[in-house]
Amino acid sequence: MTRPDTRHTRLIEAATLVRDMRLSRVSATRMALSASLAHRDALDPFPTDSDDPTLQVADLRHRLWAEGRRRALAPVIAAQEALLQQQRREAARAVARCQVLDQLFRKKRDQPS
Repeated sequence: MTRPDTRHTRLIEAATLVRDMRLSRVSATRMALSASLAHRDALDPFPTDSDDPTLQVADLRHRLWAEGRRRALAPVIAAQEALLQQQRREAARAVARCQVLDQLFRKKRDQPS
């Protein structure tokens, strides 16, 4: 049979691995969301002050295309934001679990037998 200290150590190590995994997922989702937001923001058209009808038509076509891309990106961004919120909650739970286990087993170690 394993010693209690070994089980406590393994439990803390497992909780730490879960915490690190959850935090890395939050980071990856945050980076993906940032990339999507940057992509959406890069679609903003540059104003053209030209009287040339060809440039005005090209500007209008670009604006229409960019609006379609923004509309296509909107549900992707919404899903990424929802996923980020869920992953933040899971990460917070994992961090709290690590802290509780650490405090619990520290108290047990510090108590005289």
